[in-house]
Amino acid sequence: MNGMFGPKTLSAKEGEYFGLYTEILLRKEDQVQWSFEGKILATGMNRDLTKTSYGDDERFRDRIELDHRRGDLLFTKAKTSDTGVYHLEVSSCKRTTIHREYTLTVLENTENESETVEIPVSSQEDVGGVDEQEMMS
Repeated sequence: MNGMFGPKTLSAKEGEYFGLYTEILLRKEDQVQWSFEGKILATGMNRDLTKTSYGDDERFRDRIELDHRRGDLLFTKAKTSDTGVYHLEVSSCKRTTIHREYTLTVLENTENESETVEIPVSSQEDVGGVDEQEMMS
């Protein structure tokens, strides 16, 4: 018997920290595997995930990690290219294999990232004692 739960639908904003949470407390013998678009993203063995490896998908390089107690997949900075379906499998010889599916949508950050700085217009007195005529010569 497999422990399959309905898909979870999540959203995050571009640039945010977010996680795909397993809601499972790992046991010592558990193995965790996360995949995306048919490629393995991260795998871990043992409760403390001492044997952890990350896939070779460059999109996720240095932006994901596995939580050692629960097997959560944590992202340090969301990108729109992270949008898609993620699969989790937790297995061991002492537990029913658990399968979960997460559908993630990363929304573009609509806030204007450039900062507007207002510069006051100078009058003749603001030019430090030099009048406009002297500046032009």
